[in-house]
Amino acid sequence: MSIIPREVQITLLAISALFTASAEARIKCWTNNEGVRECGSAVPPEYAQKEHRVLSEDGVVIEKQKRAKTEAEVQEEEKLVREKTEQERLAREQAERDRVLQETFASEDDLKMALDGKLSSITSQVKLRESHIENLKSNLDELLLAAADMERRGEQPNDKVLQDIENVRRQIQESESFIKAQHGEQESLNKKFASDLKRLRELRGQEP
Repeated sequence: MSIIPREVQITLLAISALFTASAEARIKCWTNNEGVRECGSAVPPEYAQKEHRVLSEDGVVIEKQKRAKTEAEVQEEEKLVREKTEQERLAREQAERDRVLQETFASEDDLKMALDGKLSSITSQVKLRESHIENLKSNLDELLLAAADMERRGEQPNDKVLQDIENVRRQIQESESFIKAQHGEQESLNKKFASDLKRLRELRGQEP
């Protein structure tokens, strides 16, 4: 014959007494700060956020209330949700890029032709701007020469000449910045072409 542990006997007696006082009452059991199991009709406020169980009048567990999550646990769960949402968004965007890539370019040659067309357009714009810069520099030389002649004659260059010099210098600077940006665009296009070509081959199961 098995012997019921004393702790279990005490718990059962407590439950029995509570049932006698109120046959319809549900008994709630929790563990206190000392690790001792306690039962009663209501969970004390200091243990309300901890795990506890609700028992029927027969002593059967009918509900188990999990402990409240800590702030750190809540933040970690929110972080995981955000990461999952971001991963799903990136996956959708990648799938859309793959679809467009395959529908737009029937072959690698089509992809190369598209790149060549864009690079050729940029090259033409750069050449036009370089020619424009040469003209601006010639204009600037003439203006600077005119200003120098005035100074040699003991005259101060008038406001119009000074303003023209400033405008031409500004146009040269803007044109040089434009050319620099176009060279950067060419580099970006070449990188994108390499990336698209690699991805296109991956999607078609081709060796790199």
